[in-house]
Amino acid sequence: RVNRGVGDTDAAAVRAAVASVLQQGAASWNAGDLDAFMADYGDDANTTYVGRRGLVRGRAAIRATYAPRFAPGVSRGTLRFEELEIDVLGPDAAFAI
Repeated sequence: RVNRGVGDTDAAAVRAAVASVLQQGAASWNAGDLDAFMADYGDDANTTYVGRRGLVRGRAAIRATYAPRFAPGVSRGTLRFEELEIDVLGPDAAFAI
């Protein structure tokens, strides 16, 4: 784990916060709540989603990408995160795998 410019205690808090956001996103996905799932995506042009078709930029475009999976009757599968590795890169940045 990398803690550039962040103390160990602060890094642990950042890791816990990032893990919590990811787990809440998974719960929203599994509940079929697109609005709650999208709540964690920043609302600016720099927000980027990386998927099997490449990069999607901007919250509206990301939402449009996900929307068909939340249509009534569509099976979207279950989302879960296991074996998270969260590296704190700085006071306001982390990298999660």
